[in-house]
Amino acid sequence: MKSIALSITNLDRLPDGGPLSYRSDGRPFEIGRDSASDWTLPDPKLFISARHCDIQFDGQDFVLNDISRNGTFLNGSHQRVKSPYRLQSGDQLAIGDYVISVQINDVQQPASGGHAGDAWMSAGPTALPDDDDIWGAATAGPAPVDRSVFKPKRVNQPVHPDFVKSHLDLPPARSNEDPFAPQQVRPTPGANPFAPAVADEFPQAPQPNIPPSPAPLRPEGRVASASASNDMLAAFKLGARLPSHALSNRNGQEVAQEIGAMMLLIAEQTALLLKARASAKAMVRTTDRTVIGALDNNPLKFMADPVEALEAMLSKDRSGYLDGMRAFREAFEDIKSHELATYSAMQKALSRLLADLSPESIEAKVEKSTFSNTKAKAWETFVQRWDAKVEAHENGMLDVFLLYFSEAYQEATGKKRK
Repeated sequence: MKSIALSITNLDRLPDGGPLSYRSDGRPFEIGRDSASDWTLPDPKLFISARHCDIQFDGQDFVLNDISRNGTFLNGSHQRVKSPYRLQSGDQLAIGDYVISVQINDVQQPASGGHAGDAWMSAGPTALPDDDDIWGAATAGPAPVDRSVFKPKRVNQPVHPDFVKSHLDLPPARSNEDPFAPQQVRPTPGANPFAPAVADEFPQAPQPNIPPSPAPLRPEGRVASASASNDMLAAFKLGARLPSHALSNRNGQEVAQEIGAMMLLIAEQTALLLKARASAKAMVRTTDRTVIGALDNNPLKFMADPVEALEAMLSKDRSGYLDGMRAFREAFEDIKSHELATYSAMQKALSRLLADLSPESIEAKVEKSTFSNTKAKAWETFVQRWDAKVEAHENGMLDVFLLYFSEAYQEATGKKRK
């Protein structure tokens, strides 16, 4: 038999004050936004489905089935989990904004034959001749065991799964049905003779069914998680030059996730700007081309996947590539230089293109006629000059402009063609 414990690791409390953890000893349960779920996860954004996922025990493993609209994610993956998935200890589930750790433990079951029989036999020595008959007839016992075990499956039970098992001071009638059902099944054929023994065994019966390990792990995990979150938040504020009191109302892990998402967006958009810059330089046939070398390569320029580029910049274990600070600084300098050079080159190219086509230039070349045909002569001169410019170019005046622009761009960037 196994038990599963799920714990939220990125929050100290839920908005509705509900439990931060859920535990099940082999019975199926549902997780979702709806209050009727076995474990309710509040979500004002409605990202979490009313019935988001369910977990069942197949006799060997706990199996997760994702039945949500927006997905359940596993161990930091960007792809939703493929159902059915067999959960393992140490798995991290992401459901909406909640990060949930998985802990699976083996539960020691009391021996089904001799040990329990000895305890009952020692309680009533005069009934020893009947014990053989009682335990011999135990083959009919599984039917009531199944009814008792599966009774808690109903959805209309409270959200807190451990409530009954963790409170031993409940009324006798309730405790006889729920927490100690397995101990009641065995003496059923002889219930009256052994009723006192049932009462004597109550204090010890829950011990083998409730493993002590999950209880201390939860607070330690929260303390370690909170400490790591605080350290991460303090380091971020130091690097961003934020005052020490900033973000005091935020959870460190939430801020770290937002920073990660922002960094990925910045890396993606910066890489797109660098690609647009490279395309513009190729269009004007500039001789300045960025090529990969042995050292100091910018991941934002040479890696198509922004996730891979971000990893290369932050891990600092990819030889030949710049770290994040140098890569972004170089990228922004290149983009700024490109923008300034583009505007400067456009002005110079247009000025050069129109220099001998302007009305003033043409009028200066046209001799005044006594027959008042100055305008006709000016038009003729304009057409001659236009044709002279575009004659050697397939795309006409556009090619002329791009030629002038390319020369002006290289001059503006300090790399004029020789």
